[in-house]
Amino acid sequence: SVVVVPGTEVRVYVAGFVSRPGQVVLRRGATALDAIAAAGGVTSVGDGTRVALARKTGDGAFSLEIDVTSALDARDTSGEASGKPSAKVPTAPLPLLEDGDALFVPEAVPGQVVVLGEVARPGAYRLQPGAKLLDAIAAAGGATARASLDSVTVYAEGQADQAGKRAIGEGRVLFAGSAKDNPELSPGDMVVVGSRAMYVSVVGRVARPGTYELLAGARIVDAIAAAGGLASGADAGSAVHSRRGSQPGSATLDVDALLRDPSLDANALLADGDALFVPEAREQAVIMGEVARPGVYPAGRGVTLMDLLAAAGGPTGKADLARVKIYEGRGGSAAPDAEAGGADSGPSGLTALSLVVADDSLVYEGNIKANPPVTAGQVIVVPSAGIRVQVAGHVQRAGGYELKRGADVAQAVTAAGGISSAGDGTKVVVTRRGGRGDGTGEAEGAAEGGSGTARVMEIDVEAILAGEAAGLELADGDTVYVPEAVPEQVVVLGEVARPGAYRLARGAKLADAIAAAGGLNARASLENVTIYAGGDASAGAGAPIGHGKVIFAGDGAANPTLGASDVVVVGSRMIGVTVVGAAARPGVYELAAGARLLDAVAVAGGASALGDAKNVVLTRGTGGSGAGAGAGAGYVTAGIDLDALGRDPKGEANTVLADGDVVYIPEAPEK
Repeated sequence: SVVVVPGTEVRVYVAGFVSRPGQVVLRRGATALDAIAAAGGVTSVGDGTRVALARKTGDGAFSLEIDVTSALDARDTSGEASGKPSAKVPTAPLPLLEDGDALFVPEAVPGQVVVLGEVARPGAYRLQPGAKLLDAIAAAGGATARASLDSVTVYAEGQADQAGKRAIGEGRVLFAGSAKDNPELSPGDMVVVGSRAMYVSVVGRVARPGTYELLAGARIVDAIAAAGGLASGADAGSAVHSRRGSQPGSATLDVDALLRDPSLDANALLADGDALFVPEAREQAVIMGEVARPGVYPAGRGVTLMDLLAAAGGPTGKADLARVKIYEGRGGSAAPDAEAGGADSGPSGLTALSLVVADDSLVYEGNIKANPPVTAGQVIVVPSAGIRVQVAGHVQRAGGYELKRGADVAQAVTAAGGISSAGDGTKVVVTRRGGRGDGTGEAEGAAEGGSGTARVMEIDVEAILAGEAAGLELADGDTVYVPEAVPEQVVVLGEVARPGAYRLARGAKLADAIAAAGGLNARASLENVTIYAGGDASAGAGAPIGHGKVIFAGDGAANPTLGASDVVVVGSRMIGVTVVGAAARPGVYELAAGARLLDAVAVAGGASALGDAKNVVLTRGTGGSGAGAGAGAGYVTAGIDLDALGRDPKGEANTVLADGDVVYIPEAPEK
């Protein structure tokens, strides 16, 4: 079912002779007097005794004529100076306004015709004697695009003693029909041009849920199209069409079938106030990586890998379709046992363990042409055929470059236009975060257990280009820096304003090098500084900086003296944590070192209304050990109860996070 919760505000359009015509927003329970006051009041040429209120109902247009001037006079004299109410004031109560009402204050000139509804300029107009209906519509700027000229009503002039007491047209309707009949009008008549538009609500798993204005004659597929089509994870075969008005009821639809063949009888005409609800599919699979629309999609019986790839919009131009992987997202060896703090997965749908993609849960790896079947709860990863590398320093065109997987440092430098005349190609520095890449191990000088751990290597690119040394294969996210060919320089890398090579005076200290690099940035950790001795070309092109050459690792406050060609790496005090699933604002967040699980959930806005806060999953990244012995990269802790941690943040489950950790909040099955 669809539940509609009314707002606490109403929007009313005030036109005619007021100081500030336009839409005003009032609190529910406001009257016409409040709306006109919000619009600046009636002007000197306006007639507040004949204010027209137009309201759209399920049975058509409904209008009232209100004497606002009398109501204002009554309110001004309704109390003593003390503010206590006096005797009852003999005036009719003003009706309460509803959302979408329109008020028109006419000009205080006798013999005018009021034109309301779907016209360009609703208002009062002086017409020639004998003027007809079409003359009045033309004087009001003509009909709007939503106007229905087959639904025009003309009301006779109202009596002043009836103002605010009964509807205009109650026993006084002069004409109701098509404008083609073009009846003659009299001074004081009111013309209301009806609308051929209607409002339909589309909610659930669609691209843009909301209420949409459609033209009369619109059908179900038109409303779905206006809402941007079905979203990922939609159960198109169980959509619900709810009707209001004179024939209320609901019907279940197969939207996919209607989109394939709109001529089906189920593609019914819509009426004003109808609602469409597209539920979420219960059996789903996740597809991520190089696809047009990563997300969650239905995975019922008979669904294959290519079906899921097509549902996700197909592969991107960077996809490597020969290395597609499918992981078992729940159960099996990927699920942590009870001793590890895990939680059992449910019988159907995505569970708290659905995004765990450890290597031991891999069920398929290969070419998409094999087109294996996909079952509910599985995770499909389409990898990229390329890598993204930053090339900085003394090259012709510094910047980010996309290279084929397997490219080496020499190819990255070549893509950047080669080394400039001022560059030193024998001491090119490659920085790799988190030890990713060829698996030869991290630099020995990296701060263990700290945030922002990086592997730094010095490469002789000129030797590689000359065929005298083997190139270093780059990994996605690597940074290649070509220093300036100046002797006795110090290279400053890491969390400083301007990483690079700087010429310093003999006897310069660590603080001098950091100052030359523009100082620390906001993420720097001065307690995590490493200094490496100058590189040795004989060590080989692939030897990482720091292998047996760390001369300082610790707090920068010690301010050691630097030597020629030393490399200074300033560590980071920030970590990157990913919050996914049913969070209010899923995404990747940068947190201070020492942040805990509740901190990451808080910056993501907490669990959404559909989230299962009692079965949160924490997957350890590559940036450190975790809570508990042996809790390294890839370690999974499931079944974390956020509600319990909120009551007792000192609980053991509110663990300190590490760089690269992933927090997953599943959807509650009952929701």
